[in-house]
Amino acid sequence: MKISVNDYGTFLDFLKSTSHLYGDLDFRNNEFSQVSDDRSTVIQANFDKIFPEKISMRLVMVKTYIALLDLFTKSYTDIEFQVNENKIYIGDEFSNLLLSQPLLEYINNSFISEDELNKKIKLDINNDLILSTELSTMIFSRISKFSETFQSTSVIFEIHDDNKMDVKCNSEDKHNKMVLLKDIQINKSMPNQQLYFPIEIFQTKFDKDVSLNLYVSNDNNNNLALLEFNTEIKSIQTTFKVKTIAIK
Repeated sequence: MKISVNDYGTFLDFLKSTSHLYGDLDFRNNEFSQVSDDRSTVIQANFDKIFPEKISMRLVMVKTYIALLDLFTKSYTDIEFQVNENKIYIGDEFSNLLLSQPLLEYINNSFISEDELNKKIKLDINNDLILSTELSTMIFSRISKFSETFQSTSVIFEIHDDNKMDVKCNSEDKHNKMVLLKDIQINKSMPNQQLYFPIEIFQTKFDKDVSLNLYVSNDNNNNLALLEFNTEIKSIQTTFKVKTIAIK
């Protein structure tokens, strides 16, 4: 199949923007549902707007390939893009690239289906939602800058028993702190608790403001919490689902 240089560039830009979260690439039938290296996060997107035919593609250590794949973003003609079970072919009027698809057993960040994901995230989506809001990309820029300066590892969602919540970052030694959002109203009465989410998710460069949903289990025997982002990355609608354990 042929795809435009612009669409090919969008695909590459999406990988550049998200590959800090995963080592290996594995998407199937244009459905991207990628598990992060730390297993806390699933990134979901659909590539139908990029690839007119359904393809499945695997690469080990995808960052090492991005510079190579990027060579075709300056082509003068459409890109020839073919994938089968064993090979990936990319070419233009001048050059072509043939890559081997690794066996699935060598992929660390394998594709996860919606059914598999739902089995791992044991939450009542209707009853455990405590916050639904919009976050400006400005907040994510501030988190990124603070984390770059002080090497933070987490963003902390601190829930208070007065139906309020703060979002903050601490430096690794906890001497430096930044409150990103204060006194956010949540829609349920919850005991005091903290939710630690990995900083890498918040360092992702989003192209539009983020719709955020936060779920925290009401079950005393289940301390699971889930943070869900819906946004766009390089014009591709993208969802992040990040799980953690509430510390009470």
